[in-house]
Amino acid sequence: MLLKLASLAALAVPGVVAQAAFPDISASKTCDALCQSLAKMGWEYETSHHVDPGFYVTPSNFSSHLKAGSVLGVEVSTNLTGYTVPSGLTMSRIIYTTTDLNGKVLPASAYILWPANKPLKRDGCSDAFPMVAWAHGTAGAFAACAPSDYTNLQYDFMVPYALALQGIVVVAADYAGLGIGSLPNGDKVSHAYGASPAQANDVANAIIAARSAFPLLAKSPFVTAGHSQGGGVAWAFAERQVKQPVEGYAGTVAWAPPSDIIGVIAEANRDLAQGNVTASTYSMLGFVQRAVIAGITSVYPQFNFTGMTDIVYDRYQNVMAKIQACLPTDGLVYATVGITDLGVASWTNTSIAQEFRARTKTGGNQIAGPLLVMAGASDSAVSLKYVQALVQETCDANSKGRNPPSIEFFTYEGQDHFPLIQASHSHWMQWIKDRLHEASKDKPTKALPGGCSKHTVEAFRSEFNQKQTLPNWLLEKASPQEIWKYIF
Repeated sequence: MLLKLASLAALAVPGVVAQAAFPDISASKTCDALCQSLAKMGWEYETSHHVDPGFYVTPSNFSSHLKAGSVLGVEVSTNLTGYTVPSGLTMSRIIYTTTDLNGKVLPASAYILWPANKPLKRDGCSDAFPMVAWAHGTAGAFAACAPSDYTNLQYDFMVPYALALQGIVVVAADYAGLGIGSLPNGDKVSHAYGASPAQANDVANAIIAARSAFPLLAKSPFVTAGHSQGGGVAWAFAERQVKQPVEGYAGTVAWAPPSDIIGVIAEANRDLAQGNVTASTYSMLGFVQRAVIAGITSVYPQFNFTGMTDIVYDRYQNVMAKIQACLPTDGLVYATVGITDLGVASWTNTSIAQEFRARTKTGGNQIAGPLLVMAGASDSAVSLKYVQALVQETCDANSKGRNPPSIEFFTYEGQDHFPLIQASHSHWMQWIKDRLHEASKDKPTKALPGGCSKHTVEAFRSEFNQKQTLPNWLLEKASPQEIWKYIF
């Protein structure tokens, strides 16, 4: 049926937020005219892709005495007009309680992506929805950086849409401090970037809260999966599951998981001092370094951003925090800062940093398996050598028991940080579906063999591959006046 452009032009666009005025960043002493124009450009792009920031307010029924996983608010049916969620899929959002690294109860948000159809009933199997608890990669460090408020939920067809289109419910935590930014009394809720065990709490409590809000998920088997920051979170979840199990667990998938992040930053600073600068050096000493410093400060206020240079601190507080900017804008705001001005190298040796390191490092611990680990041999964000060390430490720690968990490690030749997800798609999707199907059986019959196995997946036509760290497409939403473009 042809649509009349005249009638389309009269349509409003519900679910898309009108852009406010650009915040005043004149207090910054280091952000010059170029920096300000870049900050404004990034802010305008980001805010145009936020759908409903008004949702992220802590309900008045919040109390620090509530049990983690308590439901504070439920949006049963999210208006998807401003999202790129594929037709047929539906979405809900919840606000719930979780706990931080210190055990403090905090509010957090999550989305639930629903498949188009009910599960097929199979003989000998439960008819419960299969589920994936998705742990997202780095989105930013401020409250505005909640993937559930992004038009494409951050990872779009790479992971969440793909899973839901396969009939799998996706429960995705935003992480504490991303989305909900303050308590009812005005106290700030900060994101403890780098504290993977805390974000693992967020994921676990999102599952518990989702099941409470939607009882049809009560018996759903689930796999935890995460990429980059989320890969570390998923790994921490597998460790958490040993001591604080969530019912229905069927395994974990971790792409490019970071582990000893402070140790990696310290090594990057040593490499810089020796003139051995790589893409990974820039990655660690840029956003990651300042986000971890801010994350430590959120856990230990007395740390007070130790390690930030004057220019980094000024732009963090007087630009990034003022405009609540996320990862895309971060790269623009700091684009004119030289690599030697990104941090004071000695901060990683402080007692507080080392305590945070000890409390947050994953690897070398008991895990609940099975665990599927995937890494790109050419990853410029999370270097392969760090993932290899993480896997080996964990294999060693889990090799002595009678029934060691299954740990499978696959290295994909020629793949960088995000392309890894696409290159391994058929593998991880089938692995997840197999785990969920087995867990749905009334009498499970086939478990993965225990122990560690390591594999290299040979690249094909890699000389022609588009080599880059980021995805090579941009998913956008057409306005009602531009619906005709979808035909192409």
